[in-house]
Amino acid sequence: MNLSGFSLAGILFFLSVSCSSFNKKGKDTGEEVTTKADTFIRDIPQYRTSPSMMHLKTNIESLLNISSLENGFDSLEIRIWYAYALTDKEQLVIIKHTGTQWAAQINTLTFHYGNNNDSILSISKQSVDRFPRSGWDSLMLNLKNLDFFILPDHKQLQNYHTGTDSDAITVEFATKNTYRIYTYIQPSRYTTTFKEAVKIENIMDLIEREFEFARIRAF
Repeated sequence: MNLSGFSLAGILFFLSVSCSSFNKKGKDTGEEVTTKADTFIRDIPQYRTSPSMMHLKTNIESLLNISSLENGFDSLEIRIWYAYALTDKEQLVIIKHTGTQWAAQINTLTFHYGNNNDSILSISKQSVDRFPRSGWDSLMLNLKNLDFFILPDHKQLQNYHTGTDSDAITVEFATKNTYRIYTYIQPSRYTTTFKEAVKIENIMDLIEREFEFARIRAF
């Protein structure tokens, strides 16, 4: 089932308005905000603008032969990264809408490191195309209802303390006019404290049900 033009237009309008509002809030929470011709909203947490983080992200995109979303995508692309500590495995869910078509791809990634584990030499990828069990309309509506597009980064939440070597989920998405990225570190540990952790857990459950795949391990 393809999402109707009206529904897609509604989602893109929602993203434009909600990201604009979130963007203004982000200025008070240490987020890096850049505008392009007064129409493009780029919402990136400050810590992700460090040279090391930017280099790592660019390197992974290059090795996977995928373009950066930071300058936008017409009309919608979502990437959900599942990172597992102390292992060479990750998972990546890619959801795209281009023209009138929707598509989703589930990727299992294997990282190959240098001798000292200080550099990524290559990334092996196993991919499978999937479609949501309940249809695209239902999936996108459920994501919207779980605040998928407007959840704050975990560093915006006071007392969301995290350690090193922890599993994490990172969400990034882009439209023609917006780009956002945010991360949650082991959200299952914080579900009794933060409603946002509950929502990201529910989002992961939804994605796994809809596309019939399992995380390598629970966070």
